[in-house]
Amino acid sequence: MLTDLATWIKYIHVIGGFMFLLGHGASVFVAFQLKKTKDLERMKVLMDVSASGWPVMMLSLLILLIAGIVSGFMIGAWSRLWIWASLVLLIGITGHRLRLKVMLSAPAGDWMASLSSHQPPMLKRTPSISYTPPPTPRLRGCVGSP
Repeated sequence: MLTDLATWIKYIHVIGGFMFLLGHGASVFVAFQLKKTKDLERMKVLMDVSASGWPVMMLSLLILLIAGIVSGFMIGAWSRLWIWASLVLLIGITGHRLRLKVMLSAPAGDWMASLSSHQPPMLKRTPSISYTPPPTPRLRGCVGSP
């Protein structure tokens, strides 16, 4: 009976991982679409699509974490290095991403409200300014140097 339950917990863990990836799919789609669009209203809609994936990602991350910990107890994996390494990586990456999210959103406040009130500087196009990339540094005496 315990092996059947352990198998189900593993399936739930894997499903949580797939759901986490699906939750990221909306944000990845939006990232590629935002590069192409110049319409402000379309950008707002795309950002709403991206925000709709956030609850799915967080719920599936919680399912992934809980099912992984329960499965670790059921199969007796706490004496192995791989389960500790996966927990450290998961917590470290999640903590780093949440810290970045807070750092990026704190100074701007509610950027969606500011987006509707004025056009951000990054969206303003000035055709008179031309961009010249910096020269590529080269070492004398190496392959490809003049």
